[in-house]
Amino acid sequence: MGFMFLPSVSTEGGKDKNPLLIPGKVVKITDKKTWTQFGKDLVVKDKLQWHLTGKINLRALGRTYSNVNFAKDVDIPGFSGLKNVSITAFSLDSSNSTNVVSKMTVMITQNSTVNIESMGDLTMELYYQNVSIGNGIALNSSLTTGETFMHVSGVIISTPQSLPLLGPLISNYLGSVDSPVVAKIVDCSNPLLKDSLVGIQLNTILPSNPQNLVKSLDFDSVNIVPLNDKIVGMKSGSVISIQQILGPNSPMDILETSLKVDLIWGERVLGNLEYSAKVEGGDKPTFSLPIDGNVSMIQDGKPWATFTEAYVADEKVVLRLKGKMNAKVKTVLGIMELSGLSMESSVTLVGMAGFNDTTVTNLNLPRDAKDGGIKIFISVIMKNPSVATMAMGDLNFLQIYKGEQIGYLVSKNVTLVPGDNHLNLSGSIILPKNESSVRGNDPNRRALQEFFNRYIAGLTSPVTVKGNANTTTNNIPEWVVKVINSLEITTEIQGTNKKIIQGLNLNSMEMSIPGNASSNTDDGYVPFGSSVSSVFVSPFGFNLSTSEVSTKVSILYNGGLAAVMEDYSPWVPSTSNQLLNQLNFTLSGVRFKIVNRTLFEQLSAALVNQPYATFVMEGSASAKVHTAIGPLSLEGVEFSCPVTIKGFNKFPPGDLVMKLPNQGITGGFKWGMTMDVALQINNPTIITLKTELMGMNHSFDGVIFGPVTVYDVVLLPGSHSYVGKVVFYKPQPHETHKLKVMRKFLSHYSDGIDCPLVLYGNEMNAPLLVPGMLDLVSSTVFPGQPSKLLKRTLLNVIPHFFPFDFHVHLTFANPFKVDLIFHKFSNFTVYQVANDGTKTQIGKLEEKVLNPPFVVKAGTYGEAPEPFLLTINSHIISIIDSLIGSTCYTEGVCSLGMEQFGPVQIDFHQFFVVEKKFSQK
Repeated sequence: MGFMFLPSVSTEGGKDKNPLLIPGKVVKITDKKTWTQFGKDLVVKDKLQWHLTGKINLRALGRTYSNVNFAKDVDIPGFSGLKNVSITAFSLDSSNSTNVVSKMTVMITQNSTVNIESMGDLTMELYYQNVSIGNGIALNSSLTTGETFMHVSGVIISTPQSLPLLGPLISNYLGSVDSPVVAKIVDCSNPLLKDSLVGIQLNTILPSNPQNLVKSLDFDSVNIVPLNDKIVGMKSGSVISIQQILGPNSPMDILETSLKVDLIWGERVLGNLEYSAKVEGGDKPTFSLPIDGNVSMIQDGKPWATFTEAYVADEKVVLRLKGKMNAKVKTVLGIMELSGLSMESSVTLVGMAGFNDTTVTNLNLPRDAKDGGIKIFISVIMKNPSVATMAMGDLNFLQIYKGEQIGYLVSKNVTLVPGDNHLNLSGSIILPKNESSVRGNDPNRRALQEFFNRYIAGLTSPVTVKGNANTTTNNIPEWVVKVINSLEITTEIQGTNKKIIQGLNLNSMEMSIPGNASSNTDDGYVPFGSSVSSVFVSPFGFNLSTSEVSTKVSILYNGGLAAVMEDYSPWVPSTSNQLLNQLNFTLSGVRFKIVNRTLFEQLSAALVNQPYATFVMEGSASAKVHTAIGPLSLEGVEFSCPVTIKGFNKFPPGDLVMKLPNQGITGGFKWGMTMDVALQINNPTIITLKTELMGMNHSFDGVIFGPVTVYDVVLLPGSHSYVGKVVFYKPQPHETHKLKVMRKFLSHYSDGIDCPLVLYGNEMNAPLLVPGMLDLVSSTVFPGQPSKLLKRTLLNVIPHFFPFDFHVHLTFANPFKVDLIFHKFSNFTVYQVANDGTKTQIGKLEEKVLNPPFVVKAGTYGEAPEPFLLTINSHIISIIDSLIGSTCYTEGVCSLGMEQFGPVQIDFHQFFVVEKKFSQK
C-alpha cells in the first residue's frame, strides 16, 4: 500500500532484539484503497499486522552485502474502537441570540503505540437517543498514545425531532443524570485520513453538572396564615434571579415553573412546599414570582414553631429552600420542558427583632373593671421590620413591670404586617393573688405603685408584655400558641405631662415670724400651717380617693427660692372629690427654713403692704389612696402652683381702730408718758400672723411722738381686740413746733376730741418683718378721752364790789391710771349756753397758780383746795339766778402734769352745769 526508505541502523551481537527507530520518514501511499482500509481497521481493531518487504545493504564481520532480500511481519496495536472517550468540559456560555453554541473538551484515552500527529479538522454530528441534535468541529486534531484532548465547538440545532429531546438532555445536564451522546465524524480535512475516519462514532457520556436554575431568591413579602397543626398557608412575593444556562447572550424566558422544596432552617426541616405557577416577566434575568401555597409541616409544626419564634425574636434568619423544580422555558431552540432541576437557595429574612421598636401612643385607665381591677386601654405602634405578614389571632399578654405581673391585655384578631402595626389592647390592671399578697408582702403591688408613681411624675417606664395564649382560649394551632407565648416585648410608657396638682388655694394660713426686735436675730425657721384646697386632676379615670397626704413644699418669690421644708410633713388626713377635681388637706406641724432672707422679707412686705400677694408653692406630695385593686401609695407627685392671697394692704382706714374710753395712761415720766390703747385690728386676710411684737410710730400733724407696739401678736382673720402700748415722747424745749403740736394733741385728747394719726411701721418688729413694716404707712383716729375733767362746779354768790365777784368751787376728776397734777389755770372765760347753742360770755376766772400743785389721784376726783374768783360782767348780774342749773362753757389754759410728766399747757374747753347756789355771807 506504500513504501518508505529506512535509515542506517546498527545492531549488537548477542541480542535477540535491537530497536529500530525510524524518525520522521515519509510513507508514500501507493494503494489508497488498502490504506483506507488500514485506517479503518486501525481505529476499530485491537491489533493488526503490517507485512514489510524490501532490499537492504548489510555489513557484518567486516564484509558488505548488498541488495539482501528483507521480509518481516510486524504487529501493530489498534485503537480498539476508541471506546474510552469522555467529555471533561462542557459549556453553552458562548450561545447568542440566534444559536446555542456548545463547547466541550473531549478526552480520548488509548494504549496504541500509533500516534497520528495531524489528523486535520474533524467535523462531527452530535446525536442523543439516535437523533441528531447538532454538530461540532475539532480543529487541528491529533491522536497520541495515552490521553488526547480535543476541543470541539459547535451548534445545538433544534428540529422537530430534536426539540423534544433537548429539554430532557439539558435537564439531565443541569441535574444529576449523565446522558449518553454520540459524536459521528462526518468529515476530515486530511484527505489521507478522511475516508478512514468518516463514519467513525465516538460514544461518550455528557456528565451531569448540577446547577441551580435559580441563582438567588429573595422575599419581598411573606404572608403566613395558620391553618392547623399540620398545614400553614404561605404567600410570598418572591424575587428570583435565574442562572443563564445558555450563556449571558442567549435569551431565556421562563414561562411556567413548579416547585417541590423542603423549607430548612439551620439543620431542621420545617416542612415542604409544592407550588406551580405561570411566570410573568420571566424573560428578564430577575423577575417576581408570587408563591401561594401550603407548607405541610412535620412533627405537628413543632420545628416550624421553633423557627417562627426565632423569626419573631431575631433581627434576621436564614431559610433554605431545597428540592426540585420544573420549568417551561423559551429559548432560541424553542419551548422546552426542564424538569427535575436541583433547587437550593438561601433566603436571608429580616426578622421581627422581638418588636423592640414598639411605641405606646396612648394609655387610658378610664374606670374600674368588672373583674375587680382597673380597666386599661393601650394603643401602640408595633414596628415589624420584616417583610412578613402573620395572622396571629387574638394576642393575649401579661403585663410585667420590674419582673412582676401587674395585669393582662388582649388585642383581638391581630394580623401583623410589615412596617407599622397599630394595635389597640384592652385588659385590666389587676394583681394576682398569691401567698405573698396574703402575707402582706406583695411585690406585685410594690411594682404597680412604682409604675404609677413614675407615670404621674412624667417619667418613662419600661413595661414588658409577655405572651399568654392557650389553644382553648385562643382557638389557634398549638404552634401559634407557642409563638405567642415566646413574645416578650418591652416598650417605654411615657408618663403623663399633665400636672396632677394644678392649683393650690389656701383657705387659711398660719405663719409664726421668729425673733424679736431687741435681739435683731432669729433661728431662720418659720412655723407654718394651712388648710389647703388643691385642684387635683387625676390622670386616671378609675375611682381613686385619698385618705392621707404628706407634702414637702418650697416657697418661691420673685423668681427665687425663699424658704423650704427640710422634710416631708407628717401624714395628715385628706379628702378628695374626683368629679370636682378637689383634694383637701392641711399643712400642720411644719416649718420653713429661710434660705434667702431677702426674698422672704420681700414676701412678708408684700403681705403687709399689698392688696394681694402672689408667690409660688412648689414641691412634691405623697398620698395614700384607695382604688379598686386596694390601697396604693402615690409618691413624689410634683407640683408648682402660684398662690395669690389677700394682703393686709397697709391696714387701710378702718382696719386699725383705737377704741374708747382711751384713758389708759399708765405712766408719766420726765421724757414723756406711756399708755395702753384698746386697739381693734381688722384682718381681712386668711392669714393668722404670729409674732412677738408689731411696732408702729404714731404721728399727729406731721410730728412723730413715739411708737405704739402690740406684743405677743396673734393676728387672727377678722376683727379682734388687742392692747397697744403707746409711748409719747415729750419734745425738747427748743423744739417749739413739736411743743405746739403736742399742746394741740393733748388739748384735743383731754377735751374728748379725736385726733387723726398717721402710723408708720418701725424697726420694733421681728427681723423678717422689719423691711415690710418700714414701708407701712397707715392711719387711725386717736379718740379723745370721754370723761370731763371738770367734774363739778359750785357757785357761791358773794358780792364785794361792782362788778360783782363770785367764788367758784371746782371739783376735778382723774379718769387715768396715774396721778393728775394741776399747776396753773389762766385765761379762763365762762359762757352761758342757750338752748340753741348760743354762747353768752358771763365772766372770767381769776388766774391761779396752785402752790403746791393740786393732785388728783389716779381714778379719783377732788375739789381744788381754794375757790376760784369769778368776775361777772355788769350786765349779767340781773340773770345770775338763771345760772344755777344751766349749761355753761369754759375755755382757758391749764398747766398740768401726770406724775413726772409735765407740767404742760393744754387748751382747756368744757361744758359744765352750775350745780348749786351758796347762801350769802
